[in-house]
Amino acid sequence: MANVLTEWLAARYPEAGPHEFYRDLFPEGSLATAWGAGASPHHYEKGAYSAIMVRVWQGEDGSQHAERHLVTDDLAGIDAVLAVDSSPAASTVTDLLSPISYAGISPRMDMAHELFAITFDLDYIQTETRGDGTAWPIGVDELLYQMDELKRAPRPTYIVSSGTGLHLYYLLDRPLRMWPNVIERLSAFRHRMVDLVWNRYVTREPDKPQYESVVQAFRMVGSRSRAGDQVVRAFRTGVHWSMEDLNGFVPEDCRVTPEMIGARHSIDEARRLWPEWDPEWRRKALTNPGPHNQWRVKRALFDWWCRRVEDGDTATEAFDGNRYWCVFVAACLAAKCPEVTYEELEKWAYGIQPRLDRLTKNPGNHFTAKDVSDALSAYGNPVSVKLRRDKIAEKTALPMPVNKRNGLKQAQHLYLARGRKESMKAVGIPMKNPEGRPKGSGTKADVIRQFAQEHPGLSNRKIAEALGVSRNTVNKWLRGGQAELLYSSNSNLLEHKSPRRVSLEY
Repeated sequence: MANVLTEWLAARYPEAGPHEFYRDLFPEGSLATAWGAGASPHHYEKGAYSAIMVRVWQGEDGSQHAERHLVTDDLAGIDAVLAVDSSPAASTVTDLLSPISYAGISPRMDMAHELFAITFDLDYIQTETRGDGTAWPIGVDELLYQMDELKRAPRPTYIVSSGTGLHLYYLLDRPLRMWPNVIERLSAFRHRMVDLVWNRYVTREPDKPQYESVVQAFRMVGSRSRAGDQVVRAFRTGVHWSMEDLNGFVPEDCRVTPEMIGARHSIDEARRLWPEWDPEWRRKALTNPGPHNQWRVKRALFDWWCRRVEDGDTATEAFDGNRYWCVFVAACLAAKCPEVTYEELEKWAYGIQPRLDRLTKNPGNHFTAKDVSDALSAYGNPVSVKLRRDKIAEKTALPMPVNKRNGLKQAQHLYLARGRKESMKAVGIPMKNPEGRPKGSGTKADVIRQFAQEHPGLSNRKIAEALGVSRNTVNKWLRGGQAELLYSSNSNLLEHKSPRRVSLEY
């Protein structure tokens, strides 16, 4: 199937094959050396750093599975991609790779070592139909005009046609060490750069910019597109960039300065400055489960959130539009729960992806394996410890109920509640049944409302006496959106009273 973006780029710029593209991205000597033929892809050289390819594939039962493979200095993993993607089963395989080297075998932010390119995702490219009926990607033309003539943004080293959109790669002449302060400033830099390239002359959706993570992974060059009917192709459009030159396109407070890049600290200093990047923080969280340990949450909270996402209201548009954040929050909670491994989180996230994708209402808004990969980048990100309850509800459109304590601390609330419970027992006041609700509570509202309709002249006090219930119970079930209207028992005047808010005294 012809792709207007690919055809336009191919007619104007030289194409780089997968091996050529990734050799330029990861220069020789920048990754760990291979262990030799027959070595397990999950074995890695201690003290060395490798790129990590995540392959997501679909089983015969429709379930999603993910496996990670190291890309070493000989780029053997790249050749494996070409072999798999030329097979008939390639349409069920998604290969993702970020332009970063990692320690270990998990593409987590806290394991990132060096960044070799700054990348951006650009979708909904503007096209127009010419007089001869051919499509013209006016958005790509406009993007390069803004870069070359208006100097609005830098021209990328490569433009990759992903099948449905573009990936802009700015290859760095010197890789950036992923220090915590560098990652934080890179996030601000990327945000500002997205604002420069994502505008109404380039994309049909200027109000939907994609501010991805610094460690976002992209579909690999040479692999299949989302629909499976095209190959992701790369075209050389510019030169390598230094971080200093790229800084000139953004405000000063968004720049990654030489002082930040050149900063060096001892291990002990770095752990004090950035405890979230301490590789042993999970072990410390496990051995120090104090009440004020902000890095630790209970396993039950992670499990509850996963069930909450799985049982989400599939009929709401908001849930359809916030699926990324649902997985993002799960990654944050997993990072703060020492009992949950990254592998368990990854298995759950890719496993639920087909179900979340079935919620798609807009054909251009499918929830893909790439979206899952982007959301998983929250694992190891310092934002995980700062994620508040209100922000979770805002981003995911899933309510996060708060346990009401009447303004008291948990210890105070429990102390008073337990004392009240013992007092009720002492005077013989019955407690709730084992199921948790008083017997008959489900029908009391109907009885009270029916009696009130049949006796419109009675006050709430008289209704309570007639039914043998408290006046507060009657007030509760007869309270509506408007003020309560009661007839006086000794006159024909209408008395207006507002419902009282009942408070419990301990």
